[in-house]
Amino acid sequence: MLFLLMIQAEKRLIVLTKKDMYNLCQKEKKEWAGSLEIEFIHAKLPENLADLLKEAKRIAVTEVSPREEFKNKMTSTISWLDFSETERRKMIEVVSALP
Repeated sequence: MLFLLMIQAEKRLIVLTKKDMYNLCQKEKKEWAGSLEIEFIHAKLPENLADLLKEAKRIAVTEVSPREEFKNKMTSTISWLDFSETERRKMIEVVSALP
């Protein structure tokens, strides 16, 4: 978020596709002592993209071999580049259509 606060912009926003992360960011924004000039938006992924994301995460998990003590704490991340051009364009359309 720091990089957003450092730039000059009419509007600063972060689009989150996970509802729990959106809720966490909203909570942290309320708890900030100063004024946080960033808007958080929750954008639900279309079902087909959500399914692709779940599959990509499943594959990513099978590709790593963490030590036993970290297995229950493992998370995975997916990159924008993991999506096809068509999927990326669809995500941009979805986000662009938000109010």
